[in-house]
Amino acid sequence: MNQTQEYSQFTITHHSKQQINIVVPSLFQNNERAHILQTLLLKREAVESIEIVPEQNAVTIHFDPEQLPKVKLLNLLEIVLANFSKKPRDCKKKVIELEEHKNGTPQNVVFGVGGMSCTSCALFLEMILSRNENNFHVKIDYDTEIGNVCGYLTKAEVFKIITDNGYQAYSIDTLVDHK
Repeated sequence: MNQTQEYSQFTITHHSKQQINIVVPSLFQNNERAHILQTLLLKREAVESIEIVPEQNAVTIHFDPEQLPKVKLLNLLEIVLANFSKKPRDCKKKVIELEEHKNGTPQNVVFGVGGMSCTSCALFLEMILSRNENNFHVKIDYDTEIGNVCGYLTKAEVFKIITDNGYQAYSIDTLVDHK
């Protein structure tokens, strides 16, 4: 590994043949980002385990260097973490803004989701829907294929966002027929 390589998104605190310890400032007290990072990295067969402590910005990655050389893992981390540079809006601020929303009463839209092939698909949909300023709670469950969006979007608007991103949204009534 090139010892002089510097990374803008993290600092290497320790490394061995099959383990890397890094400090990632963008993870500070951010469980959402920690979960996203863990999900994305564990999709790689070469990544055996990940331990993340958001309170300390600390990440420990155990990996197989035969399948994923250390330099490639570090470059992957740089790219993935660069996408975290823009922090999503704070949830409390979002709820306060939504209380003053002019489009009426908040709705709770529960629906079925089709086309997901892994937990990252559910995570992706949660991120897309959560970042819409009209929503204050979003949960997409990969195992049950059920989604729940609380906010000011109509059912049709939620379904459009899902279909625009390559997935299918179903009314719960039609979910049984879909299966």
